[in-house]
Amino acid sequence: MPEAIVQPDFKIVYLDQTSNWLESIRDQLKGGRIWAVYLFDKNQITHCCELTPSYALHFIRDEGEMGDGTDIDEKLQDEIQGADNCTDVDYFHCRIIDLLPEDRFADVSHNEDYDPAKHDNKEEWYKDELEHALDYARCNS
Repeated sequence: MPEAIVQPDFKIVYLDQTSNWLESIRDQLKGGRIWAVYLFDKNQITHCCELTPSYALHFIRDEGEMGDGTDIDEKLQDEIQGADNCTDVDYFHCRIIDLLPEDRFADVSHNEDYDPAKHDNKEEWYKDELEHALDYARCNS
C-alpha cells in the first residue's frame, strides 16, 4: 500500500516575547509588545525525547509594537531586529501553539504538492518547500 502523502500546512505565528527583553527596551515601547515571528508546519510534529508532541518553529525575526499606537522609532526597531536569536529552530509543545488566538497566525502557501512521479526524494522535496516558505515569510510577513 502506498504511503499517504501529507502536504505541508505552513503558518506564521507571532509569540509575545516582551517579558524576555531588557526593561530599558520595554520602557521605550510605552506598554507595547515585542513579537517573535516564526514559521512552522502544522502537519509536522516532533517528539523531543518526550511523549508530548511539539512543533518545530523556525525563527524569522523579532518585531516591536508601540503601546500608544504610534510608529516605532526606526533606531529602536533596528535594535530589536538586530538582537541575536540563539537558535534558528525552537520547539514548542503543540498544545501551547494550538491554544493561541487566531489573530496570532498567518497562512503561508507551499510551492508545489509532493508527487512521487516528479520528485525522487520526499525529504529533499520537503526541505525545498520549507526553504521556499521561509524565504516568503522573511520577505512578506
